Amino acid sequence: MPATGLEGIAGLLSANEREQCARFLRPRDRAQCVVARASLRIVLAKYIHEEPRALSITIGASGKPSLASSTGIQFNISHAGDLTLIAVSLKMRVGIDLERIREVRDMDAIVHGFFGGQEQAYLRACEGDGGERTRAFFLLWTRREAAAKARGLGLFESFARDTLPAFDYNRGGFRVELAPRGAPRGGSERWWIRDLVPAAGYAGALCVEQENAEPSFWRL
Repeated sequence: MPATGLEGIAGLLSANEREQCARFLRPRDRAQCVVARASLRIVLAKYIHEEPRALSITIGASGKPSLASSTGIQFNISHAGDLTLIAVSLKMRVGIDLERIREVRDMDAIVHGFFGGQEQAYLRACEGDGGERTRAFFLLWTRREAAAKARGLGLFESFARDTLPAFDYNRGGFRVELAPRGAPRGGSERWWIRDLVPAAGYAGALCVEQENAEPSFWRL
């Protein structure tokens, strides 16, 4: 994006957001941060009929963003590489995650240290093909991340509390039982997860507080 265009959309951000984007070392990363946050403001403003720069977006203790005003709008955002995904719902908690598929150092240690038995078995079945195993790893990871973000949990807390099924890409979505925040282990709520492939070389997932969600997809 030309510098003049970037400066224009940077004007939509709060001082806090501009400061956070400025922390990135690479100019490209700074630009992507600005575009992602400005895009979120533009999308949310359309839903609640406000000016993008006038929105008050707060960040919870777990890092989950929310609107300061009581609109009933729930949302989440994730960006990786050149892409940004934004999820918006009405009165339903929602989480979304996006990852660029890439080589992961210490993948075995991560898998054995954090993933459940079903997930480990699924990844072992992919061991003959390094590229397929990496793709499967991010398929499972984004499900976990989206589920954590939807409930406002830290990722590792979510790993410790939840058991997720392990199977290949599911475009139609599937229901899962997830532990609610603050509840003792054993308690659960019904959620819905859908796998996403927004572009070649990426993996993503959407988690919604509904048993059978029917999302609509739009390109900004």
